[in-house]
Amino acid sequence: MRRLLPWAACTALMAFFSASQLHADVLLQFDLDTAADGIQLSRSAEIGETFDVDVVMTLVGPEDLASFSFDALFDGTYINVLGVTIPDNRPAGFEQPGTVTFDNVAGTLGTFAGGPSASGTLGASNGEELELPILGTISLTTLNPTSSAVTEFLTFANGNFDGLGGVNFDAGAITIAAIPEPSSLALCGLICGGVLARRSRRDRRD
Repeated sequence: MRRLLPWAACTALMAFFSASQLHADVLLQFDLDTAADGIQLSRSAEIGETFDVDVVMTLVGPEDLASFSFDALFDGTYINVLGVTIPDNRPAGFEQPGTVTFDNVAGTLGTFAGGPSASGTLGASNGEELELPILGTISLTTLNPTSSAVTEFLTFANGNFDGLGGVNFDAGAITIAAIPEPSSLALCGLICGGVLARRSRRDRRD
């Protein structure tokens, strides 16, 4: 009987999260590759690579959104924020009320916000989805002080959505390449040196 309890608990948790996602009124996502079609929830990056990430929010009808606010979290050991751009094409009444600040030591980014709208609320028809204009674009650079590849996540936190009951979010997964070990670099140097030496000898013979 005791062995069945963990399985029952896992089944109950899976059912709960599945139901939450199906009935969520708002979906938050990070688009990690703005050049690709669709929303890319994961990507691979080299050490020191810089790229942009779009923050996307989708409403699911028939609920209406009166206002929203949320933050983002990351591990500053592996990801650093260089800046945040807020587009000027948000719906009227949902403009960003202030600047979005970030702290690469604490790994915090926020606050993204909008509303309350003087002209009403945002919403979608029953059962339909309404993808809002990009809420913000985050410029990132990657770090990796380890000798192995790591996968780090951008996540959402401290969400407040006035008028909506269910909230779901997709974390963004960034896999960062490892720093080459000194032995690997030395081996690479020896191979390159050998190739150059062979070419030099052939040139002399010719």
